Amino acid sequence: PVHAYNLMLAMLGRAGDPQLLDDLVQEMRADGCAPDTITYTSMIAAYGAASDVQGALRTLAEMESHGLALTEVEFGVALAACARNGDHESCARLMARMDELGVAPHVGHFTSLMTSCARRSLEGQAKAAFEDMLRRGIEPDVVAYTSLASCISGPGALERVRELLAELRGRGLLPHAYFYGELLRVAAEAGDRGACEEILEEMQRNGIRPNARTEFRIQRAQRLLEDQEWQRQEEQRQHQQHERRQPQQQPQQQQQQQLQ
Repeated sequence: PVHAYNLMLAMLGRAGDPQLLDDLVQEMRADGCAPDTITYTSMIAAYGAASDVQGALRTLAEMESHGLALTEVEFGVALAACARNGDHESCARLMARMDELGVAPHVGHFTSLMTSCARRSLEGQAKAAFEDMLRRGIEPDVVAYTSLASCISGPGALERVRELLAELRGRGLLPHAYFYGELLRVAAEAGDRGACEEILEEMQRNGIRPNARTEFRIQRAQRLLEDQEWQRQEEQRQHQQHERRQPQQQPQQQQQQQLQ
């Protein structure tokens, strides 16, 4: 029976309805089925998929209160749930709790921590997490670099993401479509049409096909560049109109001065 409930929890998680999850858990307990480690892990993942961060954290705490050992797996699922919903504070608390329990984090845990910073562009916190990972001797992968890049925005963002690109290549890693998507994002935000074109050409040279997210980035970049081009043309048109009016205004001003 527990195995069947675990499967149903996984399916309900994909449905994205926290109330259905709560109802199924209550039914499970009414049937006298005690949740096991797999049950709790499935519940945490399901609540995360349903964007119910508090449900995921509550389940993790309940698991610990029932004497079940929390491992890197449960923490990883909980971190992913919080990261998916941009809850950086909860991710930071989970990482601290791992240290308290002596659970060694791996690159995936730090990737979730950095991902949680992206929604609010918490570049400083993401960079601190990346540096902490390096201090612990944990080798970053391209996903970790992409998570860090996703937190970078504002003036100089394009150069900072390019520095990450050079760094990951220095580690023998190759950028994938998601990393190029972040490059496109910051290039578009900077209004750098040339950089956008160079990035797309480089992707083509390296045989990297855009995925759904990269296609979205490409479309967004194109829209931003089109808007910027329209604004440039509009400003030029207004300037030309102003220049044409100037010669007409000067004779009128001279006549007024003569009358005075």
